[in-house]
Amino acid sequence: MKKDDFESLRRGMAEAEAYREGAREGYVVHEPVDVRAVRARTALKRKEFAALYRLDPRAVEQWEQGRRRPERGTEMYLRLIDHDPGRMADMVSQVVREEPAPYRAAPKAKRASAGAKQRPLG
Repeated sequence: MKKDDFESLRRGMAEAEAYREGAREGYVVHEPVDVRAVRARTALKRKEFAALYRLDPRAVEQWEQGRRRPERGTEMYLRLIDHDPGRMADMVSQVVREEPAPYRAAPKAKRASAGAKQRPLG
């Protein structure tokens, strides 16, 4: 370890300690959302929770078991659910969810015959 690395680490530890003791302000601590606790407060089973809030049940399972973490937008959504589960359920139920049209490949362009002259691009 280089001397500069050690000094940087020492400064970082000192800043973290100062924050913990309340001496430093203006820092935001990002704690991961406890998905299992959020769901438990709603008193719903995992599949019911996922269906009500339009989440993937397998993703909910993986978040709860610590195998994955929700992305930032989903984490905020989970915090909103935790803050007011009834209101969020009402808002989700009001959203009309249109299913996208099935994918259809564009028709293939006709190929120029072998004897036809090709126009240069550009």
